[in-house]
Amino acid sequence: MSEKILVVEDERGLRRILCDNLKFDGFMAIPAGTGKEAVETAEKEKPRMAIIDIGLPDFDGWEVLRRLRALPFGKTMMVILLSGNFGDEMNRLPEGVGSRQLVAKPYEYSTLVDLIRSMLGGPA
Repeated sequence: MSEKILVVEDERGLRRILCDNLKFDGFMAIPAGTGKEAVETAEKEKPRMAIIDIGLPDFDGWEVLRRLRALPFGKTMMVILLSGNFGDEMNRLPEGVGSRQLVAKPYEYSTLVDLIRSMLGGPA
C-alpha cells in the first residue's frame, strides 16, 4: 500500500503537477486547495505526511499545521512546508508545531521527492 500524502497548495496547476508526480512515484497524493479543506480531508484520510504551502487563501500554512497537530493522529504526521518567502518564513518558525522541513519555492521535484522518501524511511 502506498503512503498517503496530503498536498495543500492553493495554486491549482502546481497542486495538480505535484500530485501527478507523487502518484507516478508510487505515493497516494491527496489534494487540498485551502486550509479548511486540508484539515477536513486529513480527518477523513489520515495521511502519514502533509506538504503544506504557507501562503493559502483562508488561513496560512502555520495555522493548517497547528490544526493538523491537534488531530488525534496529527502529532506523528510528517510535514514539509513550502514557501516562496523562505527567509521571512524561517524567522516565523513557531514553537511547538513540530514541523521538521521548510522548502523554498521554486524547488526541484527530484530534491523534494528525495526528502519525502528520506522522511518516510524509504530509499532515496
